Amino acid sequence: MLKQLRQQVESIVGVPSSELKKYANRYESELRRSQPESSSSEHFFKASKSSDVILVGDFHGQAQSARSLLRICRRLGSEIVLILECIKSKDQKYLDLYLKGHLTETDFLKVIKWKKSWDFPWEHTKLILDWAQANNVAVYGMNLDFKKIPIKNRDQHFAKIITNLYTQLKSDADLPTMLSRKKIIAQVGDYHLAKMHLPHEINKNAKKNIKIQTVFQSPDQIYFKIIKAKKNKKENLIKISDFFKINNNRWALMTVIPWVKWQEYLLSLENIDHADDVSDHVSRFVKFMSESFGFKTDTQGLNIYLSCDLQVSKKISKLKLPLRKKIRKQIKNKQSFYIPEIEIGIVSRLTVNHLSRVAAQFILHKKNVFIKTQVANRNSFLSLIWIEMLTYLMSKLTNPKRKTDTLTDITTALNNLAFEDKGKVVLKLALQQKMKEIQYINTQQILENLPSGKITSFNYAAASSIIGGLLGEKIFYAVQKEIIKFPKDYDFLFRNVNEKSFEMAYYKAIEMIDSWPVPFKSKYDQF
Repeated sequence: MLKQLRQQVESIVGVPSSELKKYANRYESELRRSQPESSSSEHFFKASKSSDVILVGDFHGQAQSARSLLRICRRLGSEIVLILECIKSKDQKYLDLYLKGHLTETDFLKVIKWKKSWDFPWEHTKLILDWAQANNVAVYGMNLDFKKIPIKNRDQHFAKIITNLYTQLKSDADLPTMLSRKKIIAQVGDYHLAKMHLPHEINKNAKKNIKIQTVFQSPDQIYFKIIKAKKNKKENLIKISDFFKINNNRWALMTVIPWVKWQEYLLSLENIDHADDVSDHVSRFVKFMSESFGFKTDTQGLNIYLSCDLQVSKKISKLKLPLRKKIRKQIKNKQSFYIPEIEIGIVSRLTVNHLSRVAAQFILHKKNVFIKTQVANRNSFLSLIWIEMLTYLMSKLTNPKRKTDTLTDITTALNNLAFEDKGKVVLKLALQQKMKEIQYINTQQILENLPSGKITSFNYAAASSIIGGLLGEKIFYAVQKEIIKFPKDYDFLFRNVNEKSFEMAYYKAIEMIDSWPVPFKSKYDQF
């Protein structure tokens, strides 16, 4: 799957030049020779305090790269100055105007020629700039017209921008003392982070001893080292962590697995505007998930549409009014889902999680688990939970790094007085259902604890998603630990949720699932 994705990316961007191949090989061979060890965010940020410059890798087109950079920025707070590769240094005056609110987003993108000069999703960079603007953090651009400039020259230019700013921050008498103590965070493509690339140029260009901390973002080579170490049970690599230490000042932040990274990169490169295109991506996930469970799923009748496709209205017009309203509301809320009544899938966002969600529900329909759309109410609550559990489980097969809320997270959110009331109704409903399950385990009786207040279909749907995620995490962990094995335990999971006996089957299954280990106490424990 990974090889296929990389080949598709290459077919779009073109065969790399001999210069780029050499550049990439140096990066990849360096990581293959490395000996990473599992660490923690606490150790990483402790090391950050003694660094002058933090180079954070970026896998262009991958949303998680931007989110990880933003998390690092938030932890370091106002102590930083940002430098971004995605904006040219010659456009600094426009960047300053945009951050000061003197230039609209539309005008800013137009004047810096974003589509021509970068053409990766603007939303990723906007996330970072919005945070910087809100927290009064200075941002600088450092790119060139890279199509005309050799890679080595680009590294030299980046190094010049970084070292010049470092010198200015440390020596400018006009700057406040606090600003002069700020550290620089530079976001740059991961390939630039090899020792002999940008770090070498910074050291060569610097007039002072600059302490550089390097953060690789989810490199493929480190991922496969971790997988191999887990198989060989090497203790220094099998702890649950997103941070891996390569040496004293070099780290790998593993938040995305390779095929998710390359899938999202491919999606960012493709201009998908046709149902066949998105169907091909969903079909890939259907095949991957099915093979993971040890069976095959025929994709002959797989019909997937983008939510903005004009054909969608025509397709759903055949449905009864209540179901049409439900589907239109789901589309409005940017949800992705499968409609068994007319056998089509709707994708609202071109991300791995959205595509895999539709793929999972297509499989559930084919396996007679999900034969009709469930109206979200008290009577269908357990069925909704089970479908959400299986959907989450299968989507986690394609993206093992995704995380869901835990009971601890739900309780913490409910205790937060600032949390909106609408959200509290959903969380209370989810928590009440979990308490009902615990009561059954203890008493072997299904007690009727009716939720207080008005509970809407939205509340039931949202609560089922939360509980389904909780159960999906436990089952995924049970699969990893071989508590569940396929195809032996196929019938345990893939049961028809419309059967009259499903309620009792649900609680019997919960009793077993509850005895399995919990993968983590809170999704916020990891970076």
